[in-house]
Amino acid sequence: SWIGGRSERLGPSRVIMTGLSLFVVASILLSIVAGQPDAAWFVVPLLLFGIGWGAILGPSTLVALGALPREKAAVAMGTSWTVHNVGGASGIAFAIFLMRQVDDFRHGYQTLMLALAAIILAAGALYHVLSRESVAVAID
Repeated sequence: SWIGGRSERLGPSRVIMTGLSLFVVASILLSIVAGQPDAAWFVVPLLLFGIGWGAILGPSTLVALGALPREKAAVAMGTSWTVHNVGGASGIAFAIFLMRQVDDFRHGYQTLMLALAAIILAAGALYHVLSRESVAVAID
C-alpha cells in the first residue's frame, strides 16, 4: 500500500525508476560482499532487492493495465505477467550460463551481480527514453 500511494502521488515511472536504482545498488553491494563468510553481510543488499522489487511490480502492473482500454484489461494483465515470467526464466538461464563460464563460484557470483547491474542500468535507460517518447507522442 505504501508503494501504491507513492505511485499515485509521484507517478508509476518515478517509482519504477527508484526500484530499478535499488536493484543496481543491491547488485553492486552483493558483488562486493560475495566473499564474506557471514550471512549478515547479505541482509542489507537483499532488503534493497526486496524493496526495489516491490517498487517495480505493482506500478508496472498499473502501467500495463493503463496502456490499453478498460475492456482489454485482461489482455494487458496477461501480457504483463507473460513478459514477467519469460523474463524471469530467461534471467535464470542467463545466470546459469554465466556462472558455468567461471570456475570459481565467488568470482562467477560477482560477475553475475555486476552483469545484473549493467543490464538493469541499460533497461532503466531504455525505459526512461521510451516513457519520454510516449509522453511526447501523447502530447502531440
